[in-house]
Amino acid sequence: MRTVKAAPRLKVEPFFVIPGLSTEKGQGFARLVWTAVLFVYLVSFHSKFEGTSEYVTASALLIVHSVFAVGILTATFLSPQYCRPRQVLSVIVDQVLIAALLYFTDEVGAPFVLAPLFFTFGTGLRYSRGYAIFASTLSSGLTCAVLLFSQYWEQYSALRAGLVIASIYLPVYVFRLTDAVALALRTDSLTTLWNRTGFDELLNKACEKLETATLESAVILLDLDGFKKVNDEQGHDGGDAVLKHVGYWLGTELSPFGTAARFGGDEFAVVVENLEDRAQLEAALTKFLERTAEVGKLFESPLGASIGVSYFEPGSKPKASFMYKTADQLMYKAKRQGKNQFVTSVGCTFSENGSLATPTSSSDHTADDLEPSLAAG
Repeated sequence: MRTVKAAPRLKVEPFFVIPGLSTEKGQGFARLVWTAVLFVYLVSFHSKFEGTSEYVTASALLIVHSVFAVGILTATFLSPQYCRPRQVLSVIVDQVLIAALLYFTDEVGAPFVLAPLFFTFGTGLRYSRGYAIFASTLSSGLTCAVLLFSQYWEQYSALRAGLVIASIYLPVYVFRLTDAVALALRTDSLTTLWNRTGFDELLNKACEKLETATLESAVILLDLDGFKKVNDEQGHDGGDAVLKHVGYWLGTELSPFGTAARFGGDEFAVVVENLEDRAQLEAALTKFLERTAEVGKLFESPLGASIGVSYFEPGSKPKASFMYKTADQLMYKAKRQGKNQFVTSVGCTFSENGSLATPTSSSDHTADDLEPSLAAG
């Protein structure tokens, strides 16, 4: 009976950002919506609270937060690149102004007692892990202080206790749920490797880091040779089992160097950062080719892989699309030259769009020709 080993489990950091929501502009527009909601609320209840000091204070805080919201959003459009001081400032001001609204306006601000949590969630979904933890800690601390020390909330002791508990535990609970969603969005359900979404994010990050890196990076693309025959002869169940085996061995052999992903079908990829020794990486690829052949024997059908390996020097500034295209070109070169081998970018030149311009043979390796050279060295 064939047994399928589980691929190495992916690890997602707590408070992971959900793809598509990680935008500072999105948080800026959400801040404007909040000020609009507060404005409509104050106008709607003008007759009830008119003339009270709490209403005047709430109106003043609305003006301050509106000016701040417009200023931060304008700054984001004028300077869209990442700015840590601006994001830290926005988190602090948001939480402090809402806490002031709750503490100084009593009944006027009471309906917005959960507003700090919504700002915390927005920060966590649109910024990064560190900002989510910072906003959650600040929000919980300020909200608890308001609830415990405000004279208004003393008359609602049971409700106050529940809100204190919610302000502490609800952010943690919600962010753990987003962890699961974020991981599912980035994970291939069959192999548990990263999927195309996760790969694109990893590639973009590697591209951004390369300019200031001290070690080179690499992009590896591979396509299985002989997989269609397995599917035709053994059905989709057999094909899925093969993909699980291949995913396991790809993650096992290449995990010391980078992060593996499955695009779909029989296509896989690896993003490598901080590569210290090309020879070790290529030895691992040779070992993977051997493992792939063993999987084919297990399923009584020849199986191999055509692999393209594109290296990038530290300090270079390639686009992510260029990094992908070069590896893709090298992978198809491996297929043209007989399959079941890997081809590197050594000695190759590429056009501006990543097309292979000058193919050479010195960078081509099969599963049998690397180990002797290592032994000789």
